Amino acid sequence: MLRHTRPYGCTFRCNKTFGSRTDWTRHENSQHLKCESWQCDLLRTDKTGACAKKFFRSESFRNHLGNEHTLDSEILKEKLETCHIERNGQKRFWCGFCVRTIQLKNTGIEAWEERFDHIEEHFRGKNDMPQVSMQNWISVEGEDERKVFNFVTP
Repeated sequence: MLRHTRPYGCTFRCNKTFGSRTDWTRHENSQHLKCESWQCDLLRTDKTGACAKKFFRSESFRNHLGNEHTLDSEILKEKLETCHIERNGQKRFWCGFCVRTIQLKNTGIEAWEERFDHIEEHFRGKNDMPQVSMQNWISVEGEDERKVFNFVTP
């Protein structure tokens, strides 16, 4: 049945869908390289949704936090750590369903699998998470995604 409904979707905005976890993970592993980045997990200053802006330099992210969110130095320092997504999501990753960065417990390939497990829980509605589809994913990949993000529950 999953092959027909194709519930798994690429989280990197290429709009491809898949009928199995294996096909989905193979696609993301082979087609999308994740660079080191910092993703803002704060609310927009107008409180209309997640800020979710993405930066590829820590200094740019620091400036964003200070200028747009006016954080004091102690909270700013904490955000530089908790919003840091290492290359290939080795410590954290952005979940477009949770609309925040998710801390990983594992390292290496196990961390990447943990990422897929978390997202699959959303796709399948497991572990007390409501079942969602890719239309609910809040992506911030690329410059065209710098718009107001409102998280809509299914």
